[in-house]
Amino acid sequence: MVLFVLSTSSGVKAGSLKDQPALTAATLNFARLTHWPTVDIKTNAATFNLCVIGTNVVQQSFTNINHDIVNHKMIRVLNRSYLQDLSECHLVYISGLKRTVLIQVLLKLKNKPVLTIGEGFAFIQVGGMVGLELVQDEMQLNINLVTINQASLVVSSRLLKLGKIFSFPYLRAK
Repeated sequence: MVLFVLSTSSGVKAGSLKDQPALTAATLNFARLTHWPTVDIKTNAATFNLCVIGTNVVQQSFTNINHDIVNHKMIRVLNRSYLQDLSECHLVYISGLKRTVLIQVLLKLKNKPVLTIGEGFAFIQVGGMVGLELVQDEMQLNINLVTINQASLVVSSRLLKLGKIFSFPYLRAK
């Protein structure tokens, strides 16, 4: 298993955003540092559904954490298309969508207790919750507190200390 070390700086060392094992490990730790409301989304209470929207390479990298444990629940990795229903997901990792499609996906998840993680600063600007960005060879965490709070999620202060905090509303689909 790949371990992701939390540091106290604003960046976390990573080879690049193409370093899929590092992104997968980071995503796993974000899940461990987030608390969902007691009213669970429509899912089996014993599983934590981590949904992945992205290329085959991105989706394949998440299979390594299938059956790991998060918040006393077994992870079930579900590969999804942006067209599919995401209401059974606790966390959605999104990669490689066009901006207009990304906005539509995020609007579908608006105010739902689903943690959204994606790549780049632009991800949080359109309503994503955690955007991973490579800055001077370090993975920077950009955290959108507005969308996290609207989803009734609680993010650990440890995670908040690692990232840069922003407040962007959801964009409307045009």
